[in-house]
Amino acid sequence: MTAQERALQSHSATLDRLGTAIAIFGPDRRLTFHNAAFAALWGLTPAFLEEAPPEERVLDRLRADRRLPETADFNAWKRDQLKGYETREGFERWWHLPDGQTLRVIANPGSDGGVTYIYETVTEQLALERRYNALSRTQGETIDNLGEGVASFGPDGLMRLSNPAFWALTGAAAAEVGDHVRTIAGTAPAETSHVWSALAGQVTGLTAHRVTTKGRLERADGRVLDYAFSPLPDGSTLATVADVTDTVNVARALLDRNHALEDADKLKNAFIEHVSYELAAQHHYRLHPAA
Repeated sequence: MTAQERALQSHSATLDRLGTAIAIFGPDRRLTFHNAAFAALWGLTPAFLEEAPPEERVLDRLRADRRLPETADFNAWKRDQLKGYETREGFERWWHLPDGQTLRVIANPGSDGGVTYIYETVTEQLALERRYNALSRTQGETIDNLGEGVASFGPDGLMRLSNPAFWALTGAAAAEVGDHVRTIAGTAPAETSHVWSALAGQVTGLTAHRVTTKGRLERADGRVLDYAFSPLPDGSTLATVADVTDTVNVARALLDRNHALEDADKLKNAFIEHVSYELAAQHHYRLHPAA
């Protein structure tokens, strides 16, 4: 066995271990190499593959087995598939198969006039991507409809997400994803400048021990806001702002009422004490009129 044959055998063994299907057709368009994944993907028998069939015959076989994308004009589709032998131009296409699988097909013409094909199954990848996109849309809509203001900033200070309530509560001009926290802070009202300074320090600070920062802000318009800046595991910072005006007003009203009740109780006790003193004095006078 020559060195070239040994190298080819080694490469073949390596490609057979791959889960991605690979097929090589020579300049005569006949199958010269395929790995195990290629045979498994298409369900082709060893006897058929050992015949080194032309690519056109392979495509006809796959169409008969309903393993190719369904098309109204198969002959035109096949000519387009085989034109790489003449144009020497590669391509990348997506095949949606009748059984629900989706393949990413890459054709790479070789210097010898042949074409190498890579068939990558991306069905699960696309399904995961669809689920991820659906989850992202759901999360985005949920965050956008929260009454609580939410924004996330990366360790580089750039904003990653936010909802409308965050800008309405903080008074800063609504920013775009990718804007820096200090740039956004420049658009905020002066009364909230210390809050934004604290947020910027939390986001871009170099301290190794980050902790949650909480505080309360009473705005000039009477609104009361509770804010919190919480470190996230990836180095980001989550900023939340909640309008607690109603809660604070109810608490204040209850406190004022309690104070009023205490004052009323003091007046009542003073009145009772005074009346008791007067009654006692009158009783003493009746018993001792000469006193």
